[in-house]
Amino acid sequence: MALIGAFALSTLVAAETGTGYSINVKGDPKTMADGSTVQETAADDIWLITNQPEGFASEMVASCSGVWVMSAEYSNMGSTFRCVARDADGDGYVSVGHISGADWSGCVISMSGGWGKYTGAKGNATCQVSGPFAGADTGAYTWAGKWDLPK
Repeated sequence: MALIGAFALSTLVAAETGTGYSINVKGDPKTMADGSTVQETAADDIWLITNQPEGFASEMVASCSGVWVMSAEYSNMGSTFRCVARDADGDGYVSVGHISGADWSGCVISMSGGWGKYTGAKGNATCQVSGPFAGADTGAYTWAGKWDLPK
């Protein structure tokens, strides 16, 4: 547990790192006339999170979708994703992100739209996609960032 601080006892601030594993990735790639590929995907994800404050989950599940735009050489041409994450209590939040770098760098995530214990939470993180871990219908990624929650 790493509780980073409290501002005027009104905001909980936490730093976290996490690893996500996508399973059951579904989506057929479409090749465009210029040779680029557009793939819309949906997946079930498992998140393992470190440095959570007491009472917040270190394991969550998420339903994620994305639009991946790649050149004929599979370099990134601009990709986006969205996840709806839930903990064991049914509390959760929405996160959205994008990847801007042709080499799949420049991955950023924003957290918003929380409910339950995550109501009012806002956060930002950087992320890194690492690719399939157990076949074509899987994926893995990591992130590091912070979130805050008004009390």
